[in-house]
Amino acid sequence: MLIDYAERWSLERLERMISSLASDGRTQKLRVLLLARDGMAWWEFITSSLYREVDHFSDPIQLGDFIAAGPGAISAFEQATAAFQAALNIPPARLNAPPGLGDGSRSPLGLHMAALAAVLARRDQQAPPSAAKISDFLLGHERRYWSLGLGAGLPGLEAATQLERISKVLLIATLFGPFENPEDARYLVRAAHLADSDLSAQYLIDQHSNLYPSEQVEGAGDRYLQPLYPDLLAEHFVSVCLKKPSHRALVIDLFRAVTSMGWVRLQRRALSLLAAVVADSQDYRKFGDLVTDLLRPGASPTPWLQAYVHLNSKGVPYFLHRTEVTLRDGKPQTIYFFAKVPVNAQGEPTPLPEDRVVKENPRNGFLTVSKKKQ
Repeated sequence: MLIDYAERWSLERLERMISSLASDGRTQKLRVLLLARDGMAWWEFITSSLYREVDHFSDPIQLGDFIAAGPGAISAFEQATAAFQAALNIPPARLNAPPGLGDGSRSPLGLHMAALAAVLARRDQQAPPSAAKISDFLLGHERRYWSLGLGAGLPGLEAATQLERISKVLLIATLFGPFENPEDARYLVRAAHLADSDLSAQYLIDQHSNLYPSEQVEGAGDRYLQPLYPDLLAEHFVSVCLKKPSHRALVIDLFRAVTSMGWVRLQRRALSLLAAVVADSQDYRKFGDLVTDLLRPGASPTPWLQAYVHLNSKGVPYFLHRTEVTLRDGKPQTIYFFAKVPVNAQGEPTPLPEDRVVKENPRNGFLTVSKKKQ
């Protein structure tokens, strides 16, 4: 079994699925491969929760580049541009890879974003973006898409207001969506002061759905407020939004609204995305303080600055977190784990306890915390 975006699964659902498949009598051996963006941030959860169902846990492995720099990357880029041109019914042409097609574009997603940007630039008779500006280019393309869908024919000021409103709706969707019922979606649109009634909130939700229709999943009902995809573009969009004071205030208001409703799942979803924005941001401390405000408004000093930070042998900093879990026999247990981001939705920053010691896997640089031997 291959599970992509495994960190997005709840432990309960993952445990239930694996237990069901392992006990259905049709297979004698079940192997599960979990693909996640940050394996050590939740690996301890998986092992502690599934220790009775799983006979063996392999050490987590950090995946390398999708493809090596040089001729291999150029060839993959050319194949991707050819595929996009065919999908968009654009006459085929050989396009040059952007200067700096390197580390950030050797992942499948990064390389395909670069290819799509090159194809769209040629179609629209624009200069292709550099590797560092691909997300900006694609986000600009999205904004023009909003203008054609919502602002066409409107006076300039009214069109700008409309696009600003739909941008905030998309921010709600990207942080917290999709929603399984329209009531929850309408509640957050109203909490964002974008609508003063359920009717006007539903109007904005319908506008969003016209731009970003929900994917139809067999056996599931309709979903509302589809997030912006892919992940890298969504994180860049949130990062751009958070540079505006009004949007930062909006995120705090929304997070408090979600907290007041007890929607823990939505809290974790938003924090996971914000933590990724923090990790990739040039202004690391600024965004980190925002996330801290969401977790502990008014706290001083900043909690994540109190976390134990360990540099592994590769020079990568990891922040220590802890969380409380309940094992299957009902016994509570404190789990310590490292993450590359200072704030993680699955735990809280913590100092290193005196009875613990940090160990590093020499093969991949992953860090774990163990009890000191007596």
